[in-house]
Amino acid sequence: MNPCTYLAGNPFLRPQYTDAFQIGYGYKGKTSVSLSYNHTSDAMLGGNDQIGDQIRVTTVNVATFHNVNLNLSSPWQPVKWWTLRPSVDIFLNAYDAE
Repeated sequence: MNPCTYLAGNPFLRPQYTDAFQIGYGYKGKTSVSLSYNHTSDAMLGGNDQIGDQIRVTTVNVATFHNVNLNLSSPWQPVKWWTLRPSVDIFLNAYDAE
């Protein structure tokens, strides 16, 4: 990457697994709302270690990851020939790690 930073693999990396659940509702085929929850075990993230005066960048298993997401989407037609579909997402991400 540069003289002080290098990228390294991780032979001890474990696979991450995600359980995902979602419930949704559509109104007249246009407006929709959904709520989802994801639970990821052995979540993988980039990690940095300083070894002497160099920095090693690698991927590590850090923790359990939880995600809750609420989505609302509805069509909007500002003029007759133009339809937009704006959506709003509210989410919470949490890691359980040391």
